[in-house]
Amino acid sequence: MNQNHEILETEDALDRLIYGFKELIKDKSKDIFQFKDKTWNLSLKEVKISSEFNIINPKSLEKILGSIESKKSTSSGTVFTPSWITETMVDYTLDQWIFLEMNSHFSDRNMKTRSLSLEQYFGRMLENKEKEDYLSFTDILFNKSLMKVKILDPCVGGGAFITSLIQKICKIFTKYYNLNDSEDSKEIITKICNFITENIFFADLNTKSLEITKIRIKSILITLFSREYSQIIDAITFHSYLGNTLTNFGENFPIKFHIIFGNPPYISSDNIKKKHITKNTK
Repeated sequence: MNQNHEILETEDALDRLIYGFKELIKDKSKDIFQFKDKTWNLSLKEVKISSEFNIINPKSLEKILGSIESKKSTSSGTVFTPSWITETMVDYTLDQWIFLEMNSHFSDRNMKTRSLSLEQYFGRMLENKEKEDYLSFTDILFNKSLMKVKILDPCVGGGAFITSLIQKICKIFTKYYNLNDSEDSKEIITKICNFITENIFFADLNTKSLEITKIRIKSILITLFSREYSQIIDAITFHSYLGNTLTNFGENFPIKFHIIFGNPPYISSDNIKKKHITKNTK
């Protein structure tokens, strides 16, 4: 944790920061945050920040939340996953699901053991190094397969898996439209926002986790595209649920999922009362 952020490791400070980022998403001039006679600059860019700078970005919210949770006397079992792990898992899992799904449309070519990423595969098809026709492949991919997939993070925490997924989806969509000489960024961002609404679901026991995840998603989109589209981005309808997905899964999620990402809470058995275990495992 950035030493300059230690004073912010309270529920009150985090609530104010969440509000501050919501305002910044709407208005770029609201980038100053003050707390206990100290001042920070808010930035929507998720980059590594040197400890000498008084800058807070959306990823800082995840770290502050993690520090607050770790100090509680009763552990929630919250475990935050490094971005290099979430990016690797998301890249591999989504690509493999897409290739398996596409097998049903291109049955003469087995793609399930493919080592290429989807983005690389686009390039190889355009260079005529792959058998599938690029236009047929992308038509099915964008109009059928990606519209079908339902993805869930049942314990979203600070949004690590979901934000890696958003970055992956942005790469896929921008790669496709750029290869097709589309210069309409508004069309791309609108399709990405629709994909998020229709296909991505996340849940947590902590309402702050849900709010931080939404802020990080919007911040990534504004950073990758343009603040010009902040109204479209800020209007995204999220499928986010506050509650226990182990005990209330069917109530919150009446659909089936193709992909489930997540790092479940971990609590040592020594810290769980035997009565609680017995009650919930009958």
